[in-house]
Amino acid sequence: VSVEPALAAFDQLSARSKRDSGWAAVQVAVSDSAGERVLNLSANGQSSSLLPMMDQHVQANSASRYVGSQTVRTTTLDLLQQELHLPAPFYVKLDLQGSELPALRGAHSVMCDTIACEVELSLTQLYAGADTWDTIIDYLAAQGFAICDLERVYFDPSTKNLLQINALFRQEAVV
Repeated sequence: VSVEPALAAFDQLSARSKRDSGWAAVQVAVSDSAGERVLNLSANGQSSSLLPMMDQHVQANSASRYVGSQTVRTTTLDLLQQELHLPAPFYVKLDLQGSELPALRGAHSVMCDTIACEVELSLTQLYAGADTWDTIIDYLAAQGFAICDLERVYFDPSTKNLLQINALFRQEAVV
C-alpha cells in the first residue's frame, strides 16, 4: 500500500499501482489523528508538507517552494491498517516531509507488527514544527528498533551540507 495526499501526485501513483494487482494506492495524509488538514504544495511535488517550510529548504532548492495548498484527509497507520485489513508483518517507509513522528505515534499497533521501517530524517530543521532526527531515533529505540543502515538523500548544493538521510531500522527482537 502506498499513500499520497496531493491530488496530482496521487493520480500518477494510482495509475502506476493499477498495473500491479498486489499494490494499492490511497489518497490520504498519514498523521497522528484522523481528520482534515491543509497540505502545502511544493513546485517540485516532492517537498509538499503539512508543515510550513523553513527558508533553508528553499535556499537549498528553490523548486521546493510552496506554490499552493489543498485540504486533505488524514488518518493514522493503525486506522489505515484496520480499514484495508492489511496482514502483518509490516515494512513501513515514511517520507512525510517533517511529519514522521506524528505518523509513528499514530501507528502503535502497526509498529508492534513491523519488522523494519525506513524513515526520512532531517539533520537540520527544514519544516517548522518538525521533530528533530534524534527525537525520532529515540522514539523508535523505545519501541525496540535499532538503526541498521543509512542513506544520504538531500544535500544543500551551495554549502555541500547533508540535510536529510533515510534511516533503516529493524525490530531488535527479529534476528
